[in-house]
Amino acid sequence: MKITYYCDNCSSYINTARVEGLSLAELGLDALTEKKWLDIIKYTDEDGIILSSLCDSCAEKLGTL
Repeated sequence: MKITYYCDNCSSYINTARVEGLSLAELGLDALTEKKWLDIIKYTDEDGIILSSLCDSCAEKLGTL
């Protein structure tokens, strides 16, 4: 499965990972509430799973690093 990360704050590309043989539960994504799931996870046939996260720069600016 292909997972692409983008910054939720500045929309910059963070990284893409290919993860084979792991379920969403094994990635910890099953722990999200439905609202959080809908807020941060999208799916397209071309890009696979798209996750919103924070890039290091935005995390530092927001004081979350």
